Amino acid sequence: MLKSILSALVFITTATTLAYSQNSIAPELKSTQVRVTILALGISVEQKLADKHSINLIAGLQPGVATYTLVPDGTQYEFYIAPFVTGEIRSYYNRKSVKKELGPNSGNYFALAAGYYMDRIINDTGRDYYDESYENSFFVGPVWGIQRNYKTGFHLNLSIGLGYQQGDYLEGAVRIISNGGIGLYF
Repeated sequence: MLKSILSALVFITTATTLAYSQNSIAPELKSTQVRVTILALGISVEQKLADKHSINLIAGLQPGVATYTLVPDGTQYEFYIAPFVTGEIRSYYNRKSVKKELGPNSGNYFALAAGYYMDRIINDTGRDYYDESYENSFFVGPVWGIQRNYKTGFHLNLSIGLGYQQGDYLEGAVRIISNGGIGLYF
């Protein structure tokens, strides 16, 4: 399965690079870029590997809301915070020239992503009800993403794809995987 995912990632990257090679600009990557994300409180470090390739590592705290049903109370909601770590090996492709002033490490990319979601460290009820949440689970799969670093220091990132996910409360299956961040870069 992993060979199929890697083959698909290489094919898509090559096809996209050829399609966007005319009238486009190459991405500018810094050797190292550090970012702080606000929505999912965390830090990410992106390290340049080659002209259009990098590795991005993220660690943080993911907020969420879980649901569970109690009889006779009905559906209950629980706010929680759980730590996570993810990594992506990115391949940026040329993009069309735009009028906005963008900083380094801005562009669209394909990546092989992997990550691990840990047990909740905070929940507002203190109970252990599970809704097939992502606790103690890992994922791996190809993603497509958009990253924009504006010269003002504002950072925006979003990636989505399909990957294999398995964990304590999840049977192994192909699922949608996504990652995103809004914050500041240095």
